[in-house]
Amino acid sequence: MTRRGYNRISPAALRHTLETVAADAFGVPGKNVEADLRDDGGTLGAAISVMLPLPPLLQPGPGMGTSPAAGTLFEQTRAARDTILRRGADLSGLLMGTVDITLTGARPPRRSPNGTPPDGSPPGTPPGKEAGMNNQRLIRRMVRRETHSSRAAASVLAATVLLALCLWLALEAVLMMAGVPALLASPGETGRWLAGLPAATVPGWLAAAGVGIALLGVVLIVAGMAPGRRPRRALASDRCAVVVDDDVIASAVSRTVQLSSGVAPGQVTTTVAGRSARVQVRPTSGLALDAGALTAAASSELARYGLATRITPAVRVASSGAVGQ
Repeated sequence: MTRRGYNRISPAALRHTLETVAADAFGVPGKNVEADLRDDGGTLGAAISVMLPLPPLLQPGPGMGTSPAAGTLFEQTRAARDTILRRGADLSGLLMGTVDITLTGARPPRRSPNGTPPDGSPPGTPPGKEAGMNNQRLIRRMVRRETHSSRAAASVLAATVLLALCLWLALEAVLMMAGVPALLASPGETGRWLAGLPAATVPGWLAAAGVGIALLGVVLIVAGMAPGRRPRRALASDRCAVVVDDDVIASAVSRTVQLSSGVAPGQVTTTVAGRSARVQVRPTSGLALDAGALTAAASSELARYGLATRITPAVRVASSGAVGQ
């Protein structure tokens, strides 16, 4: 069975990947690294700026040599460049070109109160095990960055509404003190209206409004505390971070169901949302389809991906078919 698809890596994902790899190579937090991508004669080139903490300027960092003779700043940088080239090519699958590294400054390192190193590994961890732990942390960070989104839009919207309300109340207060007629209602009129609202409103409507306001508050609290999610999912991989769009998974499921049912590609549509995949199949007139067998085929296809969040397919065969498809 032949399956066709496509791979797409956005420039932002590539930049975040190289920044994370560089931060891990130098042993610094990700916020201390900035990367700028460019084309380098058909290969992927990068200009990386790194702010080092003081200890790596005076002693070798993780993976950069252990003897004092091999721990100079330039040798550490060359070792870090080799690590960035190797791991960047492994994780992105692209040919790496020239990587320019600029050290922009230094600052004292921050350590936890119990003396744990900045990378979070326990003291005395063997080098090989530490490298494996760092690689797994790197993959988890990359996956989370690509599958989650910020709440900036909702925060800006809520702040804009509150700011507009505060500005209106302040303007009405200034107009009242100046003896100028109010734009909409003066603070006194607004207070009297709110005080008389329970007596002038049907209790049922008042209770419904209270429930609506409470639900709105719950929605705002959840939106502020819960992480935002993008329509993407992580596939199981021990070597690198693999993230695919829901549309790609839906296309693969549609292809599998289409081949299993023997219908034309346009007769199968799949929608992936949350933990479910809804598959709609329009059969060919005169051809009987087994929804159970198609569901099993879709489940087998989804199980191959090793998704962290299990997706349950639901196949529905339409009652009307297509003639001659």
